[in-house]
Amino acid sequence: MPGSCVSNDESRKHVSIKQAAKLLRSRLQDAPWVTAVGVGEQDGSPCIVLYVKTLTGIKTDFLDQGWKGFPVVVRKMGSPRLVASFWPSEAKPTG
Repeated sequence: MPGSCVSNDESRKHVSIKQAAKLLRSRLQDAPWVTAVGVGEQDGSPCIVLYVKTLTGIKTDFLDQGWKGFPVVVRKMGSPRLVASFWPSEAKPTG
């Protein structure tokens, strides 16, 4: 399913795409392979984007027809890392 974009329009009328993405994140909160869930575009159409650390061993069969009526795209992202740290100019520590 990586990179695919499928949907089931029947349940779309009940929630917004942002609400659907939040519900999916809640459903997958304990999945160790999930990095993030967001909203994006695939082929010019809005879709839910499921970012995963790996494509191996993930359980996304329940998303084959979309989620809450919206298409879902699975993308490998890996784990986010802090690249730089800085203080905003108003909040610089003094001392």
